[in-house]
Amino acid sequence: TDLRLRLGDIKPAIGIDILQRLSIIWRGDDVELQVLHRLADLYLEQGRYADAFALMETALKAYPEAPMALSLQDRMKDVFQDLFLRGKADSLPPIKALALFYDHKYLTPPGRLGDEMIRRLADRLIDVDLLDKAAQLLEHQVTRRLKGAGRAQVAIRLALVHLMQHHPKKALKAIYRTRQPHLSQQVREARRLLEARAYAELGRSNQALELLAQDDSPQANEIKAQALWTARKWDRAGAQYEKNLGMKWRENKTLSAKERVQLLRAAISYTLGGDQMGLARLREKYATKMTKGTDAAAFAMITDPVKSSTPAIGQLARDIADVDTLEAFVKAFRQRLSRTSDPQTTSALDVAGK
Repeated sequence: TDLRLRLGDIKPAIGIDILQRLSIIWRGDDVELQVLHRLADLYLEQGRYADAFALMETALKAYPEAPMALSLQDRMKDVFQDLFLRGKADSLPPIKALALFYDHKYLTPPGRLGDEMIRRLADRLIDVDLLDKAAQLLEHQVTRRLKGAGRAQVAIRLALVHLMQHHPKKALKAIYRTRQPHLSQQVREARRLLEARAYAELGRSNQALELLAQDDSPQANEIKAQALWTARKWDRAGAQYEKNLGMKWRENKTLSAKERVQLLRAAISYTLGGDQMGLARLREKYATKMTKGTDAAAFAMITDPVKSSTPAIGQLARDIADVDTLEAFVKAFRQRLSRTSDPQTTSALDVAGK
């Protein structure tokens, strides 16, 4: 059968059928192990990973000490790493990849390679919005696998997933219980941003602003504005949103969707705070940039000194409040994480690739 496959005399599907039957009727010697080896090869070529792993388990159960069974186990360990450490599982449907991982998670390598494998799978689940499953994987790492700085670093991703699920209290818990005295500046900054964003989601603006008092980065300033907006501190929220926009009114390009939301929130904040001077300033700066688009009429109404006191402003404020700014925060934060990966983990991956 092997020869016929190599000569192209039969197709792989026919070879699989023959070898499957042979694996059932021929038992008890090296021929059986050779059949299992060859059948595993064909399964892997067809992307039938679960079937290949099942053959490995069959071989180990029947011949736990046999060199051929142990070599098949070593082969499948490499396949497992190809899938979940080197990206091959990205071609599988996410649920199928997750099931494959859980069914054979005993093949997860120890140490940094295993941690990186779990992190990559969690990121894939986040990408396809399977947040509950991602949280379970990361929770297992935080509570069972990791200690020290590594645990604090993975807790960043766990807290981010909780925020994406709109569970800021769980995000805070993930940060609180993994505090460590000796962390890199990058890790400390990331944890502080997440903690502040969680406070902002809860309307606890004082805690959020205190955490970010010395941070004037764009992402920190966005969290400050969100915290003030959620807490309905309108005068300060308007000023912060206007500050975040910087000199965009002078630039010779249109405002992005995110910037237009910030501008509308600034205008609404000034309106609800009774700051007519702030409204006039926004109107003067941004009127020409807001003459077109779906929110042009809204900006004109909010900044109109006559119409800005109408009941319609209240409804508009509610509509703008419903615009989810968390998605933009998560996108920027994940980009930040990808730029600040652990160099020791990267080194471990290089070794794994070799």
